[in-house]
Amino acid sequence: MAFLSLNGVEIPVEINSASESLDTVGASGRSVAGGHYQDTRYTKRSWSFKSSFFTEMEALAYGGLIRGEGQLFTMDDTTDSTKNVAKTSPVLGSFTSTTPTGFTGKSYVAASGTNNDYPVEIFRSQQDMTFNVWTDTAASTSADEHLVNIYKTNSYANSFRVFRDNSDSHKLKFAISAEDASGPTNKTSSLDIADPFDGNFKMVTAVLRRNPESGETTQALYINGVSQGTATTAHIPDPSAFTHFKLAVNPDDAPEYWPDEVDEVQILPFAAPTAMILGWYNFGQNSGQHPNLKMTGDITKESLVTVRGQVGDSDYIQANGRIMQRLSFTLVEV
Repeated sequence: MAFLSLNGVEIPVEINSASESLDTVGASGRSVAGGHYQDTRYTKRSWSFKSSFFTEMEALAYGGLIRGEGQLFTMDDTTDSTKNVAKTSPVLGSFTSTTPTGFTGKSYVAASGTNNDYPVEIFRSQQDMTFNVWTDTAASTSADEHLVNIYKTNSYANSFRVFRDNSDSHKLKFAISAEDASGPTNKTSSLDIADPFDGNFKMVTAVLRRNPESGETTQALYINGVSQGTATTAHIPDPSAFTHFKLAVNPDDAPEYWPDEVDEVQILPFAAPTAMILGWYNFGQNSGQHPNLKMTGDITKESLVTVRGQVGDSDYIQANGRIMQRLSFTLVEV
């Protein structure tokens, strides 16, 4: 077992710098006949760590995970996120008890339409992005099926899109476009993979790294935590310019909606590295309730502890021609 994992993701830490403390919460003191008495209502634990040294991309990702950044839409009879971010259009579709094996609650099924909107205020300027979802769509389709469309004005301009292309052997495509793209393929990079669906639930992860360093790529697409391909392009959207965020519909063609279950949808303001994505897949549904995290590992005295994280100071070194960053962080039991 890993020394420390959060939401199934092993956090590389320097073990000799780790510490645990027991904090008294809600204590009160009183003096009676010259004596002092203290009533302790309850206690909770906290842990402090220093991470290993990360690249910039890794530091943004692991720091974002520890802080509980991003939005999680559980789709358990609600389209609101765990941070109470609500849809900006009426619910299109319904909820169902069909979920991935081992999951509880419900999942969401869209319907034909073009408006299934979520707020774009969750996106930040110049941020990286990770879109992560569980879905069980069928092995064949008679039309294009759109899983997510995030864009500026036209559905192709300044866009982040994941869809199945019926005219191209049902391939799953992850397309990004520059702000001045004049059409669906102009100034666009499309990362295409063979149709991965067979009617069973898959975890689909699309990653955007806006300013890749040496050895990194702009796009990456994963199925069940395993990389299916990468691409590097200059045609990169700016999330701060997004004006539409539509889930499971094609904003230009109502029949081209995503017809099957979607569950545990995450939109995250960082580019998740491969180890993090595989950790999510192996951990399953227990991806926390942002900003709460599920903590496991040798450091805990039981199988799972719910915590919240705070990242403090960072240390920097130069190694292998790049700046590396070490995070100091604290986890507090909820």
